[in-house]
Amino acid sequence: MFTLRDIDLTFNAPDARDAMRLRMDVRRDLLLIFKEAVNNTVRHSRCSRVSIELARSGSRLVLEVADDGVGFDTSRESTGQGLASLRRRADRMKGTLHIRSANGAGTTVTLQVPL
Repeated sequence: MFTLRDIDLTFNAPDARDAMRLRMDVRRDLLLIFKEAVNNTVRHSRCSRVSIELARSGSRLVLEVADDGVGFDTSRESTGQGLASLRRRADRMKGTLHIRSANGAGTTVTLQVPL
């Protein structure tokens, strides 16, 4: 997806040998949050760079998707279901979701999920 839009990607994730055991429902929601965040970045951000990081931080799994795009005003109501879906899934996993963005300043989506 990023290559087709000429977006530089930096991706960091734990080595496969550092496998984390996640319940099936958590894996599913994590994957769907990842896909939605990536899709939103590609479709809306008009960015030239994106950074995706998946890491363990103590007893939490942290996913961060950050871009250098146009950003948006997070105080405005969204007409789509994408951000609401991200929040619902994070709540279902007993996680936290933070979306930092501002017009002209890019967007960072950070999900933290208990392991």
